[in-house]
Amino acid sequence: MSQDYYGGGGGGFTHSPFSGSADGSPSSGGRARDMSHSLTPVFISQLHKAEQAHADAEWKLGNLSIGQVTLVGHVAEIRKQSSHVTYKFEDQLGTIEARTWSEGNDDDDDKWGVEVHTYARVMGILKNFGGKRYINATLLRPCPDPNEYYFHFFEVITVHQTHKVGPPNNNNAQPAAGAGTVTKSTSNNAVATTSMSAYSASTSGGADDHSGWAHLPALQQRILRAIIAEPEHDVAGAYVGNIATKVGGEADAISNALDALMDGGHIYTTSDDSHFAVSS
Repeated sequence: MSQDYYGGGGGGFTHSPFSGSADGSPSSGGRARDMSHSLTPVFISQLHKAEQAHADAEWKLGNLSIGQVTLVGHVAEIRKQSSHVTYKFEDQLGTIEARTWSEGNDDDDDKWGVEVHTYARVMGILKNFGGKRYINATLLRPCPDPNEYYFHFFEVITVHQTHKVGPPNNNNAQPAAGAGTVTKSTSNNAVATTSMSAYSASTSGGADDHSGWAHLPALQQRILRAIIAEPEHDVAGAYVGNIATKVGGEADAISNALDALMDGGHIYTTSDDSHFAVSS
């Protein structure tokens, strides 16, 4: 099940359709790169609830920063204009437009294969112009399988709950009682408060936490540790470029190790084929 994560010419990574900063220009800092590589599944209503500190600030849902977003909805209308094509998306919770910029071709409106009164997936960045929010789309594609809509529905809920209370099967992670705090019962029925985030609660512990990896090759163990070291690994997954940066070494070796970990059930892809999470 080999996957082409890498491009030719010096072993560099292929450019994701989600790479770059929020305004479409190349990222210049670590935070901007992290944001450009995040992909958050959302409902349309969440996009209307998202907030910005100022016009150039990142969007936030509560205290969750969102970079790229993806949603599945019903395409109610397609309008072609001189500079762009507008797709009107609807789900059960709202309506929003997605825009792709025209390349001056007659087939701009159907190059994605998306048609009116069908379901489609859109990926892009939330924008606000003239008081109206829209998605600056980097990718659209039809969803001929109706199950994708329901998959997206449950994926949004899973991501929201994971961010709120921690990853599944984690009894230590609870909704934060304060900034970065978790409460838990002690043996004398008192309540102790620790400075442990949902992330640290899921990854901290004794020396035997990762004893199940001992039989794996050293490179695969380094990849697993690199994944869980990513701040958003339990929400959006760890981006393959960040994994490779932490692990180091040959691109082909990393790609083969990722395939082996996938085949062994140790990791799985999340939002796309370039983001990975560790199986619980």
